[in-house]
Amino acid sequence: MFASDYVTLPIAGLYKPIWQYDPKIVAWDFGAHVAYGTGTAMTFWLLSRLGIGAVGQRP
Repeated sequence: MFASDYVTLPIAGLYKPIWQYDPKIVAWDFGAHVAYGTGTAMTFWLLSRLGIGAVGQRP
């Protein structure tokens, strides 16, 4: 998802190309994507272990 954002959003005119950003900004953005993905994965894992919601056991 991170890489596709830096490909599609500049084409759409919503972002600058990645090489126009400071490396610290790109690293911060990458870290935010990693944190969000990790949090989402942990939430789905926890819900599946508890058998709650759409990620619970199927018949």
